[in-house]
Amino acid sequence: MGEDFSFNEWSETWLKTSGVNVLEPVLEYNDDFSVKSFGIKQTCDLRGQNRIRKMKLNAVFYDSDFKAHESKNIILSDKDAITNVNFEFKGPVKAIIINHDAHAYSKILFDQRTLDTFETDMNRISDATTRALIWRNVWNQVREAKFSSVQFFNMVLKSIQSETVEQIIVYVLSILNVVIKSYLPHQVREESARKLFELLFNWL
Repeated sequence: MGEDFSFNEWSETWLKTSGVNVLEPVLEYNDDFSVKSFGIKQTCDLRGQNRIRKMKLNAVFYDSDFKAHESKNIILSDKDAITNVNFEFKGPVKAIIINHDAHAYSKILFDQRTLDTFETDMNRISDATTRALIWRNVWNQVREAKFSSVQFFNMVLKSIQSETVEQIIVYVLSILNVVIKSYLPHQVREESARKLFELLFNWL
């Protein structure tokens, strides 16, 4: 955390407060979807006696070929809600993941372009750990009412048959069971359950 790191200050911030922070990208895109400006906004969850915290994390920019370009050791301010981030990659971007590798203790939100990319091209993310991280964070966005449960259901139906890791398949399908029972609008639950049954029947 740098030469000025204070263990006592860290203890006051992390051990004597409660609640998880929410991190989301603050982005401005150029016309070709290269990133004009990039920052990370830190807010406090509704639960706990929270505060914004100093933390270190990495961010990944995926280009048009889904090659990852990493910006490492970003230090988030514990004074300002938005930390502006310098980044080296200048080409068009398909998706951005902040807190890549999950080094920081926080909830993560995705920007809309990134969500749109994951809806159609989740299988283009080659690293299985990253795909698992994406599913967990998209599910968090559903629970936080930041992403439609219907969109999540459709994302699973588009992507799940391309998944090669059994643990991810089991995890995502267990979430989908909760989504159908508790999150989807009542008028589409029966039809959605039928679609899922047909997919699993024809796939497995």
